[in-house]
Order: sequence, then structure tokens, then C-alpha cells
Amino acid sequence: MQRERIFKQLYKIYYVDLVSFAYSITHNSDAAEDIVQETFSYIYEKNIDIENISSQKAYIYNAVKNYAIDFLRHKNVVNNYANKAINIPMIHDGEAAIDELFAEDVYKILFDVIDQLPERVRQVFLLYAKGKKNHEIAEALNISVETVKTYKKRGKQMIKERMSDADFEKSLTLLMLLHLLSV
Repeated sequence: MQRERIFKQLYKIYYVDLVSFAYSITHNSDAAEDIVQETFSYIYEKNIDIENISSQKAYIYNAVKNYAIDFLRHKNVVNNYANKAINIPMIHDGEAAIDELFAEDVYKILFDVIDQLPERVRQVFLLYAKGKKNHEIAEALNISVETVKTYKKRGKQMIKERMSDADFEKSLTLLMLLHLLSV
């Protein structure tokens, strides 16, 4: 098939350079390889007609750049939550609102589950977790406010289904405390 041959050829031609390009943005070799794989998977799965794109190279590089930026944004969100979770103040005779072990365990479980969400749902949920309003999320992702609401609801449901009841309740408490600390 012509499309598969062209796709394989583009992969062979650009893979190494794209990984280097992604690495120059992320400074993470594993992430760079994953980003390039994800880019090619997206192009292939979405059946994008790369034969008729005027500049295949520019298109692919731009797609890798966008995935790399998304990776950095996600990494920044995760780091911000981790830093805030560790710095939660102590209350009542040295009892922590959330001690480091609790924060790390629940935080890890929560973000492992969030990482498994479908791409768009994850993007909406992470912006929501950062305290963004529905209209801000809609504008940032160029989708409707109703779509944002649907993705938030779907994300919460998927998270709840994938976590134990106790971990889900703890994660809600953690997110609530983190949000209060950021205000």
C-alpha cells in the first residue's frame, strides 16, 4: 500500500532527528522517544494524508513540538502539585493535614490514573485541577464550554472507577487542599 510505504519512509528519514528535536525541548531522552512515537502513531491512527501535506517535514516537526510542549506542561503541573503537597502546613499537635507519605502515595496513585485518561480528557482535567475556569479551559483548548464540562465529568468518573473508594476520597481531599493553598 502506497500510504504505508510513505509512512515507513518518513519514519526512517525523520525518526533520529525528531528524537533529537524533542530532546532539545524536553531534556528527557525517554520522553523524546515517546513523543516521536506518539506523533507517528497519531498521524497513522488518524489517517492523516501525509502525501498531500505541502510540507511534510514542517507538519511532523510542528506536531512533535506540540507534543513536547504538552509534556512540559504536564510535567510542570505534576511538579507544582508535588511541591505543594510536601509543603502542607502541620496542624493540631504535629498532626499533618496530609503527611508526606499520604501525599506521595495518593498523589502517585492519582496522577498514574490521570496519565491513563484519554488525551483530551486528561488535558481538560489537568487544567481544571490547576484551578482554571470552564471558559478558560475552553479557550485554551479551542473547544466549547459544554465539551469542557463533558470531559471534566468523564474524567472524574474514569478516575473514580480506577481508584479504590478510599484512595478516591483521599485524592479529592488532596486536590481540595492543594487548590486552597494555591488561592
